[in-house]
Amino acid sequence: MAQLSGIARLVAGDGVDTAIDRTRTAAEGAAQAVERLLDDPEASAAELAEFLGGKGVTVVLGRGPARAAAEMGALTLKECGVMAESFESGAFRHGPMELAGPQMAAVVLA
Repeated sequence: MAQLSGIARLVAGDGVDTAIDRTRTAAEGAAQAVERLLDDPEASAAELAEFLGGKGVTVVLGRGPARAAAEMGALTLKECGVMAESFESGAFRHGPMELAGPQMAAVVLA
């Protein structure tokens, strides 16, 4: 994913040094977020269960590189017995968002 991100930045017009710096910063941020989750996995799981508990449906939203993770996240939730769907973030705005309400949980991957 980091390599694809770097290539995308080059194609978008970033210079090599800028692409490397931005990709490194994004990768370090992702690693730190994962470390926080893994510091206390039981607490992280309990927080997620509380957030999702009692909701009729969960939507997992992702865009760009996070789109594949949104698909996998929704599939994993379905395998756990949670009613879930994934959407591309921009597409969610045009239709599905109008169905949102107190019985819908949204997980946004960015």
